Amino acid sequence: MWDFYGVIQVIKQDEVLFEGAYGYANIEFGIKNKIDSCFSLASVSKQFTAFAIMILYDQKLLDIDQPAQRYLPADMQIDQSITVHHLLSHTSGLYNFYNFEDDFFAGYNRMNYSKNDFFQRYIMKKADKATWDNI
Repeated sequence: MWDFYGVIQVIKQDEVLFEGAYGYANIEFGIKNKIDSCFSLASVSKQFTAFAIMILYDQKLLDIDQPAQRYLPADMQIDQSITVHHLLSHTSGLYNFYNFEDDFFAGYNRMNYSKNDFFQRYIMKKADKATWDNI
């Protein structure tokens, strides 16, 4: 049987009813979980993000055929020709940083993680627009 490693927080109407951090965030470095520990979600959140986007689309608060950068902060702008639809259908041509050739997991120091550094290093590469042929 495995022990639970993670963070739990239960909130009801803005009141924290329970919170706890258990186990390790990183066993290799002996870093224990804290309430403010951040976790890599990988693909777990894709369907929730897509669902939220489609709710906004249904409410006419977002247009999936418009450039995605319209909805991004100024410091995270991507190629003007990439639409929200491209991002939802994985046809944006954005650089795939989750591959073994570039040694993302071993070569990138995530101890001093910076959202802006990550964005500039991995996302702001030239888009491969050949992937658009898949839609």
